[in-house]
Amino acid sequence: MKTKNRFLTAIVLCALFLVTLPGVGIATAQEDETLDIYGNANEDDIIDMRDLTFTARMILRLEDETELADANYDGRVSVADMTQIGLIILGRESKLTLVDSADRIVTVNKPVERIVSGHVLDSEAVKLLGAWDRVVGRDTYTADEILFPGVSDLPVCVGPMTHYDAYYETVFELDPDIFLTFYMPIPGLDDLVDTFEPDIPVVCLNFEDPATLVGNIKKTEIRPQYRRKR
Repeated sequence: MKTKNRFLTAIVLCALFLVTLPGVGIATAQEDETLDIYGNANEDDIIDMRDLTFTARMILRLEDETELADANYDGRVSVADMTQIGLIILGRESKLTLVDSADRIVTVNKPVERIVSGHVLDSEAVKLLGAWDRVVGRDTYTADEILFPGVSDLPVCVGPMTHYDAYYETVFELDPDIFLTFYMPIPGLDDLVDTFEPDIPVVCLNFEDPATLVGNIKKTEIRPQYRRKR
């Protein structure tokens, strides 16, 4: 039975926003996990050519439809979804629809060039993925100049009370492509989402085990040369 490992999925989702992976499957770390990205038609741990085949079989009524087969998230499974799956595999998709750590369905336009990081764990993940230079705003606790070079020059967008304590005007002035935040079941998330979306997609990522963060990033086979040239 497939399970949902929110930590590992968070790593993969963050990597998908920030790094292009041409010609390789996009995977989580373990075979018993479901990668909650629309395009993962067979609902396993990876988006690869098998998802194209599985989607084709759905269109021909040879397989039952799955929710994640609707890769372009238009409410039906069609040849257009096969195109989107192919683009995801090539790392050339213009948007990506996913289920985040708060069980919210979110569509993010790509490429993601401007990031507001609403939690220090999100900042650490972005840094480890080699995309710290895309961060334009931060939370109060992302403040270590050694770990985050130039962080003191970035405006603080999230206060010290909770990681949903966003400074809305500051965030809107920065015009980010995405607002990353750490998910916890506490008040404030709904207000955050209602204020920012649809202009700024809010994605909750739950990095619950920092001790294994680097190891799990390595399992995604992310490499610097796979970053899209801009």
